[in-house]
Amino acid sequence: TTSIIKIAETYCNNNISLLALDCEGLDYEILMKLINNNIYPNIIVIEILSFKDHQIKTLVKNLFNKRYIIYPDISDMIAVKI
Repeated sequence: TTSIIKIAETYCNNNISLLALDCEGLDYEILMKLINNNIYPNIIVIEILSFKDHQIKTLVKNLFNKRYIIYPDISDMIAVKI
């Protein structure tokens, strides 16, 4: 299998304009791998239904620190880098 980091490096030069994730429970892990590797998409759309409260708090904190505006919804979250 190919990791999300390898895909970002190979095909996007680590510059992702739009990342939309719906990976049936793996969304948090995938997005945190990007963040931990300093890859910050301009726009993130992610399903948060399966997230635990502490995962949402950690994710929002990380995205706020990197200057994202967060638009939460019942099942999804949209984050836009400013």
